[in-house]
Amino acid sequence: MKTTPKNLPNHSDRNTDGRFDAPRITRRSFLGRSLGAGAALGLASARGGSPSAEAGWLNTALSPEEGFTIVGIPDVHVDFMCTGERLATVSEWIVARAQHLNIRYVAQLGDAGDRRGSGSHGEMLATSRRGFEPIVRAGIPLSVCIGNHDYDRASNARINNEWNREEAFGMSLYQNAPGFGGTFESESDDPGPDPGGTVNHYFTFEAAGVKMLMLCLELGPREKVMKWADHLVRNRFPDHSVMAFTHSYLDTDSLLVDESKRGNPKRYAHFSTEEGPEYTHDGKDMWERYLRHWPNLRMVHSGHSISGPRQAWLDQSGENGNKVAGLYYNWQEWGYDAEKKEMIHGLSVEHGASMIRLFQIRPAAKSVHIANFLPSAGVEADPSFPESLPWA
Repeated sequence: MKTTPKNLPNHSDRNTDGRFDAPRITRRSFLGRSLGAGAALGLASARGGSPSAEAGWLNTALSPEEGFTIVGIPDVHVDFMCTGERLATVSEWIVARAQHLNIRYVAQLGDAGDRRGSGSHGEMLATSRRGFEPIVRAGIPLSVCIGNHDYDRASNARINNEWNREEAFGMSLYQNAPGFGGTFESESDDPGPDPGGTVNHYFTFEAAGVKMLMLCLELGPREKVMKWADHLVRNRFPDHSVMAFTHSYLDTDSLLVDESKRGNPKRYAHFSTEEGPEYTHDGKDMWERYLRHWPNLRMVHSGHSISGPRQAWLDQSGENGNKVAGLYYNWQEWGYDAEKKEMIHGLSVEHGASMIRLFQIRPAAKSVHIANFLPSAGVEADPSFPESLPWA
């Protein structure tokens, strides 16, 4: 079934500049919906009923033979929207259920910190890192993607000195982690200003008979980074199912981020738009130049955009016939009203900034179950869109 997307205004990160133009992509997509905030925008109907405490499959133990779970943590903005203590509570919830749900990997999608809170770039990143420590100590593989609020703002290039400090998200976070594979910065002949950095890295693991390659890519991946990732996927790990995690890929209207989007990384200063090794890829570039050619790609996860639907999904087909789920999720400006049992825009935003998304993958059943959970309230606070995906 083909759909014609509505031309919805995009309210991406308010620190960026630029005009809004109507989206131009017309290929098949499934439009997300803004639950509790207006009319449905998509093809799928909203799930009825109130959120429940750890409902459904979250209550059922998952054996390693049956499947495994990965956890996505969208924009948290530690020091501005979420305290380090609340992030630690999220981490502790994940650790407490790691065996029960067979959690094999956790990814944070960028904007791990935000110096609009403390005013100190280095301190906010260190605070964010401390919030993740329970996951690190438990030996659960963790990737933290870099977002626009995480870069060194005083630099005139893509400089990540504060990010790469050992007390922030430097190699100390990864070097002893199970399944850590390596970094672009250490494997490339042209790493640029961050030869010892960790911004672009990967993990591998095997679970329930499936080999997985998990890619963590920078905001607006450069051409040389995409070539490195392409080599990993097609040459080094051709028998692995692939998931990619990056700060910006899909927008709130279920369309790939392209030049019409206000939050396009190409609009940031010092992100090159000239063809060559430093060329910045937005979501549309990533798909058309590389991702659609990866026969084993399963999902692409991203956050970043705000003030639209909190979740979006784009059903894509690679050139090899493989189904790829483009997924956007981000609750940074939303809070949970315990009395009304719904998400409210602008209400106690610290709650929304600590929402997590769980993906339970059952290869033998050829299914992926999805749930959005708010550890601070102990509820499945926002019905997931989509509720499930195929795993063919």
